[in-house]
Amino acid sequence: MLIKARLCAGSQQLGQRFLEMVQPFVYPRYFEASPVAEIHRIKGRIEDRIGRKGQGETHLKLRSGGIRDVEFVVQCLQLLVGRMHKNARSDNTLEAIRQLQRVSALSEEEADSLKAAYVFYRRLEHRLQMMHNRSDYVLP
Repeated sequence: MLIKARLCAGSQQLGQRFLEMVQPFVYPRYFEASPVAEIHRIKGRIEDRIGRKGQGETHLKLRSGGIRDVEFVVQCLQLLVGRMHKNARSDNTLEAIRQLQRVSALSEEEADSLKAAYVFYRRLEHRLQMMHNRSDYVLP
């Protein structure tokens, strides 16, 4: 998904033209396949992989209700709502949650729950990484 695509280096003009060019692909008028079904397929594949590793509840990113779940929900809603509401689009998850609430794609309670979970898991992730001095997503 190019929902989170943003400029990071090189020509700003070229990067901006690219982002504008891909918008119809990111937020199409019609979907050939269900974005929800595709997200469920990807999510199932991730859950199978972590289940085999025995990390189902200890992996901050991939656990049920973890970082990826929040991002999947937000990105799926952006795909569905972003076609009609350009202001619901954002490459930042927390900003996207705020924007989705503004266009009534999320209730205040849903937005607050998603924000709280995302901030909690990201804070925990960063503390784990500082503690182990490396990229780490698994609770001891």
